[in-house]
Order: sequence, then C-alpha cells, then structure tokens
Amino acid sequence: MDRKMDDRYKELIANRLKQLRVNKGWTADETAKKLGISRSRYLNWECAARTPKLDMFPKIAKLFNTTAAYAAGFTDELDPRNQDSKFVSADQPKLNNNNLSLISSNIAFSIELLKNKALTSNDIILLKVMDGNMSPTLMKGDDALIDLSKTIVTEPDIFALQEPSGQIWFRWIRKELGGGYTVYANDKEHTKEQLFSESEFKKLDVLGRLCWSGRWS
Repeated sequence: MDRKMDDRYKELIANRLKQLRVNKGWTADETAKKLGISRSRYLNWECAARTPKLDMFPKIAKLFNTTAAYAAGFTDELDPRNQDSKFVSADQPKLNNNNLSLISSNIAFSIELLKNKALTSNDIILLKVMDGNMSPTLMKGDDALIDLSKTIVTEPDIFALQEPSGQIWFRWIRKELGGGYTVYANDKEHTKEQLFSESEFKKLDVLGRLCWSGRWS
C-alpha cells in the first residue's frame, strides 16, 4: 500500500469512528472511557494520527452496534444485519476536510459490478455536482462516482479536485506534451483554462477520476 492510500485508509477509519461517536451523541472523553482507553489515544484515532490495533475493532464494533469490518474500513455495510447484501453505498467519508453535504447517498452499487470493474468499496465515493460548468457532461445536481485510486493523469479525462476549504470541483485535466497540465471546464465562456507546471500540479489535491455519473429526470 502506497503512502497516499495508507493515509486515506487512516482517514477512512478516523471519519467512521467520529461519525459513529457523533451518531451516539457522545464526547471523545465518554467514548474513550467506554472503550477503556485514554482520551488522547482515542483522539489519535479520530485525527488519523494512528489506527486502532486489530484486537480493538471487535470492541469498537460492539460499542457502536456495527461490525469490525465496517469500523476497519473493509466494508461499507454499517448494519450487522445486512452482511449478506449484494450492494454497497459509496457515501462513506473518505476525504480530507470532509464536507458531508457534498457526499451523495442516492444510489447503491452492485458488489459484483465493482469487482468486474476492478474496484472495491474503499476505492469509490459518490459526490454531488455543485456547479454547471461541466454541462452537458455533468449537470448541477448530478451524482458523480469517483475512483479514488486513479489520481495519475495519463490522458484527458474528468477528475475531482478538492480545495483546502473542502469545496470539490469536477474538471477536465490534460497532460501537455511539453510538460505541465491544463485544467479546464466545458463552459469556456465563464471558466478559464488554467495551465500548471509539474511542480504546481503536484500541489493540487486530485481526489480521483470520474468513472460514472447519474442524473435524475
């Protein structure tokens, strides 16, 4: 596992623990006491500084009435009663500066389909398109499935980019022959093309590549 994916895995666990705790209405201190650990140790988990040891996941699962597999990020199925489900949602927090309002829970995806596409539930997230600058490819309000494992640009394609504020934009990214990258939208009248050098582009937070989109009529 590379460093970037390892960090995302830690963040996935951290976000799940925080959401489970918030859903219960508990403070970090209360949660730590229920788990029999120190507050600082628990906060290290929620801050993605560390991850729980394997023997802690069953205890975490029991406390939050979920499964160890869900707490550890191996499945997106929160309810232990639904472990035989053939579908998974792609609405679990997996992003830095997480803005839950940008994540869509409108659709579940076939596990078998994801497998055929060489994807796992940990590779994907379903986001809401918040602007119309990629029309007609993506319209405001569309659901956009992002493959988080695809962050390297080899040919022109649509990627999701996240600002430090947490705002997410969908844009075409094209690698130029002479070096550097061009980021652009379909609406060239209101959105200017931006050219980035190799070093400038590395500073952008490219979340992943668009692999599916859906639109409700």
